[in-house]
Amino acid sequence: MSHEHILYQFVKNEKVVNFIDQLVLAIPNLHVKIEPPRITKYGHMKHDKLRHLFTISINNNLSPSKFLYVFLHEYAHVLVAQQFKTYKPHGNEWKTSFFKLLHNAMNNELFHPSIVQAIHAEFFSNFVYSRQRDFVISQAIDKADNNVPLLFVKDLNIGTAFMLKNGMQFILLEKRRTRFLCKEIRNNHNYLISSYAIVEKVIKNL
Repeated sequence: MSHEHILYQFVKNEKVVNFIDQLVLAIPNLHVKIEPPRITKYGHMKHDKLRHLFTISINNNLSPSKFLYVFLHEYAHVLVAQQFKTYKPHGNEWKTSFFKLLHNAMNNELFHPSIVQAIHAEFFSNFVYSRQRDFVISQAIDKADNNVPLLFVKDLNIGTAFMLKNGMQFILLEKRRTRFLCKEIRNNHNYLISSYAIVEKVIKNL
């Protein structure tokens, strides 16, 4: 495949270009548009019900992995709109479609291993989607695409003080199966935190 394909400049990977191409070709009435950056969204799916046309728009300033991730997010909306007359924007129908697309992309090794770990931890472990979990994966994507290694709670030693993305600060107390018992420093309450929660920073001086 030629690097001259319009998608290549955004995803930087021929396997990803081919993967996206196959999905787009599977829906003849789907159009993909690359848009200038929008402040409030990375991508959008529009359904013209009268003409039964679908349009996916994606910002042109996304990193390669985030471009693929956002495309799959919006493509799942297309699949749901095709199959159901009524549905919630991020309801069970959409979640099932999105997770299947992510699983397929990961099986084809289209995401960095650290992104795969984050997706498994945030989405697949409990088969749940939320904006907060989506944000965690977005952060993992940013670090992977910028070659910044991720640090997970499971990588810390017992007694380590650390901060999560939401600003909460903890001391790691002990392991509990797939989670860790941690004490929040400011309110002194204990919490069970996922092994694959991404650590924002290690606190050396309390």
